[in-house]
Amino acid sequence: MNITDFINIHPLIFYSIISAASLIIVAKSSDLLVYAISNYAKKLG
Repeated sequence: MNITDFINIHPLIFYSIISAASLIIVAKSSDLLVYAISNYAKKLG
């Protein structure tokens, strides 16, 4: 069984994994953005 068979048999599991990974990436990037803005504001005073 290769990955395409798994995707065709269990599309809900596959799309759930993709959605969770996307949410993790968005959460991490927003966290880094807030951290960068906070540090820039501290630098400005």
